[in-house]
Amino acid sequence: MIKRRLHNKLNTLLVLDEVQRIPELFAPLRSIVDQHRRNGQKQDQFLLLGSVSIELLKLIIKDIERHLSILTGAKKQVDANILRADRLRQSILKKSLFWKTGQQPMNEYNKQVSPVRK
Repeated sequence: MIKRRLHNKLNTLLVLDEVQRIPELFAPLRSIVDQHRRNGQKQDQFLLLGSVSIELLKLIIKDIERHLSILTGAKKQVDANILRADRLRQSILKKSLFWKTGQQPMNEYNKQVSPVRK
């Protein structure tokens, strides 16, 4: 019933105040928004207003910070793996080049090292 009433108001901006008092409203709203996104509509006309306790707000902030720290850690790990993969690729290319040309490879201190041959 809530979903039908919400669908009837879709051509206008629907302002819903004190939404925290009607938790059963969120599932139908989510369903409508998801359906519109699948149909290519990028913007719905819902304005949700309400209040939240300071304690709940602190919990929300901590949860967001935890998610951000996880993402930051994952990004650092991905960046490190990309750097390692690039170094490995460069090393393989250098060894391949020196193997084909017969030149002696140089290490990072510009000293000649023995080529690896099998």
